[in-house]
Amino acid sequence: MRLGLSLLALLMPALAGASPGAWETGAALPLACGEVTAARVGSEIAVVGGFTADGQNSRRVESYSPARDTWRRLPDLPVSVDHGMSAGYRGTLYVAVNSANEALTVR
Repeated sequence: MRLGLSLLALLMPALAGASPGAWETGAALPLACGEVTAARVGSEIAVVGGFTADGQNSRRVESYSPARDTWRRLPDLPVSVDHGMSAGYRGTLYVAVNSANEALTVR
């Protein structure tokens, strides 16, 4: 059994935070994806990878600003990812992905 994970980091600038409150509907993600990973980085929410509508894995990274209700495109990951893990820490987005782009190889 082999499991390979890589940790990727992307520095994101900290912006003024949005006020907490009730659930609201915001602007739609520019590219519809499922099985994404997401993390708060500063005052934004980074949404990473996932499955696109045609079932392909995505390398795309988008950042949502609740204060402005807008999305901005961030640099793509060097590998595509679905079912990843992510976390934000001190302005950096960390993404754990399978470096072989497959969940597990069992022998």
